[in-house]
Amino acid sequence: MDRRLPILSEWKQRIQAARKGNMPPEDWQEQFVSAIEKVDTFRTNKRRALIGEDVPPFPPSKAIKAMQLMVDNPEFLKSMILLVEKSRAMEKNDGLAGALKSQDLFAHALKTSLPTLHKTLYTMTEDHQAEMTAFLADPASIKPKSVITKKALAAFRTYRQSRGADAKNIAIQ
Repeated sequence: MDRRLPILSEWKQRIQAARKGNMPPEDWQEQFVSAIEKVDTFRTNKRRALIGEDVPPFPPSKAIKAMQLMVDNPEFLKSMILLVEKSRAMEKNDGLAGALKSQDLFAHALKTSLPTLHKTLYTMTEDHQAEMTAFLADPASIKPKSVITKKALAAFRTYRQSRGADAKNIAIQ
């Protein structure tokens, strides 16, 4: 019996975690809008490169592990492969106009796949999904977060305690 207790408690923790789901981080809205802006920047840079301007290379994102994402979502991988093949065919058939149009198509497809990607990574509520569609329509609609974060409050508390302030005074401040 004693040997089973750690295993059973681990199972219970896993079951509770599965029921709760993988909640998005606190700053998921900023990350989502940042991803939209990166797609727009990527599209603009690709278009500029197609017409002959010098454009710096676009750094890959460190937040999302692309290879693991492709392995976990084979449908996403298939749709991206089809999209790339379609854009290459458009570039070959229509020249520069086709290449520019394919970049627009590719950027649009990436933007519309972002909510699906977030739904696979996190457990999103209906309110979160509504926010995502609003951000896709207007990325500037994000409400700025307060600069007072839990981390900043904890740092302030430790600073004031190191200076000898009473807990009552710290709570009031």
